[in-house]
Amino acid sequence: MVMEKSVGPSDDAKALQEDLGKPLRRNHELLNTAAFLEALPAFLSPDQASQQQLPDLLETLRAITALADP
Repeated sequence: MVMEKSVGPSDDAKALQEDLGKPLRRNHELLNTAAFLEALPAFLSPDQASQQQLPDLLETLRAITALADP
């Protein structure tokens, strides 16, 4: 008896990928919203060192949301 092995992702894996991708796509929309970008510094401590981390934070958020792209 010969068993065939599926090369592509299973239906369960595709469904999981779709479910996990939805919130990431919503975050992608937020990163393109001016109001979100203007408010983001308020979520960091007001000191200069913390505020200087904003570019790194944005880069990290964009990298995470890029995971939703096929």
